[in-house]
Order: sequence, then structure tokens, then C-alpha cells
Amino acid sequence: MSVRGIDVSSHQGIIDWKKVRDSGVRFAIIRTGYGDTLVNPGQIDRNFHENMRNAAAAGVKVGVYHFSYAGTESAARQEARGAIDLIKSYQLTYPVFFDYEYDSDRLAGKLDKKKLTDVAIAFMKEIQQAGYQAGVYANLDFIRNRYDMPRLKPYDLWLAHYNDDPGYPCELHQTSENGRVNGISGNVDTDIAYKDYGAASRITLDTREYVFKKVDQTYRFLAKSEEPPVVTSSNPKAFPVKFIHKDKRGYLYEVQALQQGMTTISAKLSGHTASFRASLGCQLDTIFYRCRPGDTYRFLSRSLKKPSIDPGDVHVVEVVSDGEDHRGYLFLMRAKKPGKATVTASLDGFHDSFEVEVEG
Repeated sequence: MSVRGIDVSSHQGIIDWKKVRDSGVRFAIIRTGYGDTLVNPGQIDRNFHENMRNAAAAGVKVGVYHFSYAGTESAARQEARGAIDLIKSYQLTYPVFFDYEYDSDRLAGKLDKKKLTDVAIAFMKEIQQAGYQAGVYANLDFIRNRYDMPRLKPYDLWLAHYNDDPGYPCELHQTSENGRVNGISGNVDTDIAYKDYGAASRITLDTREYVFKKVDQTYRFLAKSEEPPVVTSSNPKAFPVKFIHKDKRGYLYEVQALQQGMTTISAKLSGHTASFRASLGCQLDTIFYRCRPGDTYRFLSRSLKKPSIDPGDVHVVEVVSDGEDHRGYLFLMRAKKPGKATVTASLDGFHDSFEVEVEG
């Protein structure tokens, strides 16, 4: 199958979406903006909301793309959160696409193949966790030289190749940057979809993350879907989840915090997944570590907020922050001299620790 579409931004100006629909266009990929739109709302595409509303009103199905300047996985997740904030009031049939191009290198710095692929995946995972389909936009040069394509196989590909034949397997094919469509003044990018996105069943959760304050506390969340999803906790002993009831909004569930740590709550339906993370206090991934002076060791605090770290004996070990990922917060410990120390993480009145022995 193939479906005719376009992709647009503020560069196309005011669009007559009824004329676009009447011309045979059935979908549009609409730009959300560029970079970090949460911190810099001026980077939201100035026609985004108008395009989303009017395209839907005319019967044109929509997806979106976000032009990225992310040079790190953390920055990519932040950009994704900005895109999610923009699309949360709209119904998407097509994916949210990660768009990193040559101009992105100007601010992100030219990333090597592994780094750029890591950044793209970080963006797309954040999108998927919010319950949306995710994909990556690329031309043949990026496919051959900039991305590690085997790692991107789980995600849809939107290929820019101005030819009738895409020349590479893809779900969407951008066929021209000089197309002409009734309802749009000037040129517009034209696209072909080879995947039936209209058949996808979407599921969303009303929560992105939740921090518990005490043991035995419960939290209720809503799964919005037409059919009952399969809802699970990645850490069911510490954070069991149960179904409460169905109402006109969707399916209501409850998760309870029984002990410190973190979990990912996932709702799955027809191959699509929405998820959010929840945590109570902080939980370290280490119980005991033995090392020698000069050794370094990276450890993890499973938590949604960054804990404070007490190295115990600053003459024996030192600890510095080392970033964060989807699991929590990372720290780097360096052994200084022989001795013993207790490294303790503290957050919201909760504590967890591990013992360190530095041998002589």
C-alpha cells in the first residue's frame, strides 16, 4: 500500500487544509519546533498548533517531527519531553520523528556514529514511554555513514531520497522538497507512506513519572485506550500494581510503594507500549565493593530525584556525580588510600548505603 502525504512547518505559511485534503493528501508530518522547547518556548514552530488543529479538522491524519540539536542523551530526552508536551492535546496517527540533520552539528557538535545513534534512541524511547510511535528521519548519507542502522531497526524510518524509488527499506519516503499542492503557496515536501498507520491502536497513560513520599502509599493512574491493556510493574515486589475499574475515560489502575527503589509501569496493547517511572527514596545497586587505591567504580542510585551522597571517609574514597539515564542517577567513586568507608545515599528522609574496602 502507499498513501500520499506532505511534511510542513512555518516555512509553508498559512495552509488551506481543506484544499490540501481535496488534492489527495491524506497525512501530514508537522514540525513541533527545534531544540529544547521547554526551556526555550520561542523555538516552538509558530504555526504548529494552527496546523495541527486545521489539518485534523480537514480530515488529514497527522504525525510530527522535531528538529534536534541534542548532543547528549540527556538533551535528547529533554527535547522529547518538549515534543510530548506539545502533542498531548492532539490525536496522532503517524509517529513522532527524530530529525537530526547537517545543521544540527552546528550546535550539537558532529557526533560519531555510536553517539548519534545513542542520542536518537534516547529521544525515541522517551516518545514511546509516553505512548506514541517513534521514528527517525534520515537521508542515505546518514543511513550509510552517521547512524548504526541495525540498532535503529525497532523504529520506523522516514527516508529523504528524492526519487520514485526510496532505494532503502522504509516506512515513509520523502520524495521531493519542491512539491506543489493546492492550498499551499510555494514548494512543500511530499511524502509516501508504505505502512498502514491507520491500523495502529494507541494507548496513553496520564502520568509521566511519580515520586512516592512514604512506604505503603498508593497512587492511581489512568490508561487511555479502547480495549483493556496489559499493565505490569518492572519491580512488582516493591511496587505491585492492580486494576481498579473502567470508566468513560479509560482504565484505572493503582500502584503501591512497599519499599525503596524504582519501577517502570508499562501498559501494552496491540504491539504498542506506554510507560512511566515511579520511585520511593533511593536504592543503590551495590552492597559491597573491594578495590585498590586509584581504582574507580561507577554505581547507580535507582531514583527519580538526585540523592545526596556521603562518601563516609573522604580520606579513603571520593564520589562525584556522573550523569543520569533511564535507570536513575550515576556516581563515580575513586579509591584514594587503604581503609574502609560506608557510602550513603540520602533522599527525602530515606537512606541506602554500601561498604567499601580499599586494600593496601
